[in-house]
Amino acid sequence: YQPRGVADLERSPYIDWSAKTGNGSLYSTTSDLLKFVRAYGEGRLLPRQAVSELWTEKPGNNYGWFVRKKHSLLAVASNGRSPGFMSSLEYYPEKDLTVIVLSNSYSPVSQSPIADDLAAIALGEQIAAPASVTRVDVAADKLHSVVGAYRFDQTFFQPNAEVRIRIEGKEPVLDWGNNLKSALIPVSPTEFIDRQFWARIVVDEDGAGFTYSSSGSRFKVKRVSSE
Repeated sequence: YQPRGVADLERSPYIDWSAKTGNGSLYSTTSDLLKFVRAYGEGRLLPRQAVSELWTEKPGNNYGWFVRKKHSLLAVASNGRSPGFMSSLEYYPEKDLTVIVLSNSYSPVSQSPIADDLAAIALGEQIAAPASVTRVDVAADKLHSVVGAYRFDQTFFQPNAEVRIRIEGKEPVLDWGNNLKSALIPVSPTEFIDRQFWARIVVDEDGAGFTYSSSGSRFKVKRVSSE
């Protein structure tokens, strides 16, 4: 399934995965993925020296692994999604803790907050109850005040990405370009949930931009024009 609008789900479009080299038509289970990450970490698939170099903290995608600090520990992760599917695998070598979540939805909530919170619980941390996501009615003039073009900074996953907030029908959407749009759920006059990526948008008081919070990271986004 995949999100549709602010509240609905729909079946994802059919894709012939056999046309995709590498992971095309690949199926797995949480048990098999646990065996894989253990074999990988023990040097049974690659030499231990190679694994040690790959599992060293650094920015970006390191040959399929994201290696960074989470919960004050080194976290080795590989995750992703395709229409109708989502997967998240995180391994904490110092605690020998592996968290794997598989889902039949294109929504990334299985990655964050679900996978993140499962790791926190396993590590004995206190977690806050999930914030309520209740759609509120926002006056049309207030909604139109956030319409415009915006630019992320260099630290975003896609550096300097440009997006637009539009009103389609009566609902706000975040237009990423290339026919990718995210429905925005208003939870206050200046706060929205990006349903496609389950990120939180908080509009600046002066309207000069907004903060985009996703998977524990916050990004400043500046308005570059108004429509």
